[in-house]
Amino acid sequence: MILNHSTISDLKAAATAHSEHTITLVLLGVDEFDAFLREYGYPLGDQVLKHVESVCSEELDPLLLEPQSGGCFLVALPEEDSGAQIDLERVCHRIAGSRLRFTVDGQQIAHSMTISVGLSPLSSPQDLQSALSQVLWTYGEASGTGNVIRASKAPFSPSTPHSLSTRATLREALLAAPPDSPVSVIQLDIDDCSKVMEAKGREQTDILLNYVGKILRDAFAESGTICDRRSDEFLVILPGIRAEDAAFEAEIIRRAVADSVEVALPGISLSIGVAAYPLNAVDGRSLLRKVREARYASRMAGGGRVSVAEADQMVTKTSHFSKIQLKRLGSLAKRLERSEADLLREGLDALLEVYDDGAPSSDAIVPDDQPEGIHSNIR
Repeated sequence: MILNHSTISDLKAAATAHSEHTITLVLLGVDEFDAFLREYGYPLGDQVLKHVESVCSEELDPLLLEPQSGGCFLVALPEEDSGAQIDLERVCHRIAGSRLRFTVDGQQIAHSMTISVGLSPLSSPQDLQSALSQVLWTYGEASGTGNVIRASKAPFSPSTPHSLSTRATLREALLAAPPDSPVSVIQLDIDDCSKVMEAKGREQTDILLNYVGKILRDAFAESGTICDRRSDEFLVILPGIRAEDAAFEAEIIRRAVADSVEVALPGISLSIGVAAYPLNAVDGRSLLRKVREARYASRMAGGGRVSVAEADQMVTKTSHFSKIQLKRLGSLAKRLERSEADLLREGLDALLEVYDDGAPSSDAIVPDDQPEGIHSNIR
């Protein structure tokens, strides 16, 4: 959701006029409002919004109460967020307990509704952008629940850490997949996340990660497994989903994040890669490599896009190794029943992860047929 620019100007004026007092920013919205519009149309939708606005005006003492897109309102209240939460819960209760009566095609309809609310404190006009970021993402967390949620500083916690257990989860998904059934993987990261950290601080970066995690949970909670690798990177495993369908869903995610943070954090974008088994890879190890390459292709193309893995195009590169290195490589290849070239590519992937992607060394690739406990002893 994008806030109206006129609202931002009015909000700045209100914050400046009441700079000596704490203000609470509130974003509230009618749950399933888009579905209501599709069924009953905009005239009745306007009546719903007028009812919500009327209740808010009666129950609250707002400095600002302005409608936004999607059945939402931005509200500024001249009180601490703890007191505002009590008042807003009263508003939620009153709206949930009311019924609006409409006449549609000659029939009387009694419509009930709920609203969801996110709120965040605004301590000074200088903190306006930070507070807007918090209230946008807090409302995203509350949306559809009918609850009032205050801004939280807790970092996003994934369903599975993208480390050894993620690769184990991916192997399980591949083993469980029926014959000829695809397993797609989406990898995404936030472009220039380190610059966001430098400019906005850790707290705002965590809020951004919370929001991206919320969007991923909403989109894939029932169809896949959501994992994270590092602070700005996520991975989603989608059994039974083809690469083109996964890419379509990834593009929806990319646009949703870009649109919803445009006012609070302009310029934020995602680089996303998509790969699928067995189309692009023969096992979990190569599938992770292909999705990383696709994500890297998005980043190298300027970011803010989705790239689907392509067929390998190998290029000859002459290198020199010691006799001992080559002997050990040959023994390892024989023991693992893999080619030396495949092992060298795997080693290069791990090297790039550590030095280019910033992954911790303990997160290097584990062979699919090697017990995970052994990996921690390899250096």
